[in-house]
Amino acid sequence: MKPEPLAKEKIIKSKVTLGDKKPTELCIKADVKSAVDLVLKEIEEKRKLRTVNKKKVEYFNPENPYYHLGINRGLEIAKDLIKKAFEGVM
Repeated sequence: MKPEPLAKEKIIKSKVTLGDKKPTELCIKADVKSAVDLVLKEIEEKRKLRTVNKKKVEYFNPENPYYHLGINRGLEIAKDLIKKAFEGVM
């Protein structure tokens, strides 16, 4: 299954209410997993882009050559947080 965004069309409006007066919105676990996989894939592509060739690195700063390493570390942290938040569907 190719990773794809969680579009509005994939959210199911339920007639069941859970504690409040609004109808509950539900998502299928596979759709959520697909969306999370897409985000993780895009993060990994951006991380690789910034380390392959310093001349093409978006965040390369000649005055601070370690700046892009900080960006890569931030992307790694984001991946870890996403995996932790969605561990039930991964």
